[in-house]
Order: sequence, then structure tokens, then C-alpha cells
Amino acid sequence: MVTKQTYLALLFYGLIFGHFAYTQSFTASVSKNNISVRESIEYSIKAENIESGSIELPNFNDFEIMGGPYQQRNSSFINGKQSHSISYSYSLRPKKTGVLTIAAAKITGGSKPYQTKEIKITVQKAEHIKTDEKQSTFVRLYVSKSQLYPGEELTASVNVYSKETLKGYELIKDISYEGFLATPLDFDRSKVRSEIINGIEYQVITIDRSKLSPLKKGKIAIPSVQIDVTTLGYKKVKTRHPFWPNQYFYQNKIQQNDHHLTSNRKVIHVKDFPEDAPENFSGATGNYQIISHVTQTNPVANDAINYKI
Repeated sequence: MVTKQTYLALLFYGLIFGHFAYTQSFTASVSKNNISVRESIEYSIKAENIESGSIELPNFNDFEIMGGPYQQRNSSFINGKQSHSISYSYSLRPKKTGVLTIAAAKITGGSKPYQTKEIKITVQKAEHIKTDEKQSTFVRLYVSKSQLYPGEELTASVNVYSKETLKGYELIKDISYEGFLATPLDFDRSKVRSEIINGIEYQVITIDRSKLSPLKKGKIAIPSVQIDVTTLGYKKVKTRHPFWPNQYFYQNKIQQNDHHLTSNRKVIHVKDFPEDAPENFSGATGNYQIISHVTQTNPVANDAINYKI
């Protein structure tokens, strides 16, 4: 849910632009529409050439806000006409599976109201994590999908889990995504969160999250991740009673624990395209949308317009 402070900040930075001849628009978008429950998405809203008003964000009840708002402003001056845009983005992680809806964002209080379209996110179950109750700290590598076609993408993440307090970590060697085109995703590497696994509460930190595109067909292995992790835990220490020397009691003492950890490995199957693919199929996969617009619809003679696709 958007906090009161965040909402007030958005009101304070309300869009106070002058009158412009360029097309006005208010849009919302997400980085992905199909994710697992452990993945995050980037939700962005963008206002272009809006005269005035304040942004009212939708309710994020089904998501945890991992970061944001991140603000970006752009402006241009072409042929004596000025164009402005302002964007806000958030990093969101779903709280449950299913088809989740992000309602429309609105701009109110200006000369004209604006509203984005609602966005639906399909959230699937994450890979089951097997744990050993005797193991207080472990590292896991998981992927959003294990089978895909050339041109599709998957998300790989590496998480460290601990029953104790996480103090720090150091990779023994760089994480390898050989066989993939890897694009690091933006996230808060210092954020420690809590997760309940098999009834046990763990502190969790994500140390890597990358978008992967396969460079070849067949089976591609993502090797195990090796990492040194330092935690702070409690150890029961037997202590002599200060008044009754023959009696003892136990007290908890904080101690630092060092763990040399190795994650699981993953094998990704990159399938060949179906034999019954259309003759004009060129190998492109995914969901595509073509959008075009012009910067102004009523130009006068000798005015320049921008046509964007």
C-alpha cells in the first residue's frame, strides 16, 4: 500500500507545466505481466505535457513495495515549442499468486482529469524450496521457468536464507550465466526481508537478479553459486551462579558464525520451434504491440511534428 508520506510527496511534486502544443498523455506500464511470486516488477507512470494537477496512485494492496518512488523528468525545445514529461516508478513484489490487478492511476485537480488503464499481472507459484531444519543458513538459485523457446526470457535470482541475523556475504567467484545473454535487474541489494518456509522464519537477502536470454538451443546449465556468509547467532553458555557457587545457569551469548555455502544448480531446456510453424515465421517470440502517435495534431505551415512508433 502506498504510504501517506509517499502520497503527499507526489502531491507536492504535482505537475505544474505551462500550456503546450504537443499531445498530452498519461500512461502506466509494467516491466513484465507474467512472473512468479518471488519475482519483482517495475511499475511506471508517465505524464507528458499535462498542464497541471496531482497524481493519485492506485492501491498496491496485493504487492509489497520494494523500492521507490523513483522520479525522472525530461524536457525538450523544438521549433520554439517546449515539451515536458515526468515519470515515477516503483519496484513491486506480489504477495500472492493468481491474476492481480493494478488499478488505474489518476491526475486530478487540473484543468482536465486523466486516467491510465488498469494492468493485470499473472503471478505463478515459485519453485518449492527444500530445507534441512538443522541447516540454519543456506543459499538457493531459482529461475522463473525451466523450459522456453529461443528469443524468450527468464529471470534468475539468488537468495541467501538464515535463521540467524545476516551480517554480510562475499561471493567466492562471480555468478556464471554462460550460454545466456544476461542483463542485471535493478533491485535493493541491501534490503533484508522475512519469509516463512515450512513454518520457520528466515531472514532473506537477494544477492543477484538477472534477466537471461538463451544464446543457443538445447540444455544450458546454470552452475552452483558459492558464497561465504557471516551471521550473528546466540549460543547457550553455562555460567556459575554468582551467589551459589555450586549452581549453574545458562545464558545466551551473541557469537559470529561463518558459513561456506553452495547453492543448487539449474538446467534450462531451450526448445526448438514447432515443426508446424507458419512459413513466414521469422523466429520472433513474445508479446508485441505497436503504438504510434504524433506530437501535435493541428500544425500550421512550416511547423515540424514528431512521429513516434
